[in-house]
Amino acid sequence: MKPVFKQLLQIGIIVRDVDASVKHYEELGMGPWDISYMSYDKEPFEDLTFDGKPLPVKGDILKTAFLL
Repeated sequence: MKPVFKQLLQIGIIVRDVDASVKHYEELGMGPWDISYMSYDKEPFEDLTFDGKPLPVKGDILKTAFLL
């Protein structure tokens, strides 16, 4: 089977429970996690909608590096 991604630079994963997700991904061998929170609680983007209504951006970003 040929690899789908030859040069993978970044993957984004959206989760509801960061702590549970970090634990799960650590069990899969991903990590260590650099727990540096960058919180977003801003006005909605003009072009970001859900069911025709503006969708506010709110959340935290955590990052890690791991080898495949």
